[in-house]
Amino acid sequence: MKLLLDTHVWLWMALAPERLGADSRSLLADRGNALFLSIASAWEIVVKDARGKLELPMDAPAYLRSRVARSGAELLNISLDHLFALSSLPDHHRDPFDRVLAAQAKVEGMSLMSADARVLAFPILTIDARR
Repeated sequence: MKLLLDTHVWLWMALAPERLGADSRSLLADRGNALFLSIASAWEIVVKDARGKLELPMDAPAYLRSRVARSGAELLNISLDHLFALSSLPDHHRDPFDRVLAAQAKVEGMSLMSADARVLAFPILTIDARR
């Protein structure tokens, strides 16, 4: 299974794994599943860190460089097809980072793992990270 991780899910993997449900922890640990972190999530982490809205053990660039490879996640770039898919998503969630993740999951046929109810309501494959 290809899992696109919402930003908070990727952060929780290392910083607060207890926030993830048992089923989600199993999916993340299963080497048969491919994990992906969107460049949009890396962007969101840098922005939130710069605004003081995120507590990381080091600055965001150093954290991302050190944790991406160790997390087992592959970076997923944003393509034009991902951006074009934004127009097919409902407007119930306006966060641009989450909308890009939903569009990427839709285009790539990935399951988006999130604990955000508004993300889970998108008409795409999703996994509730709280379970």
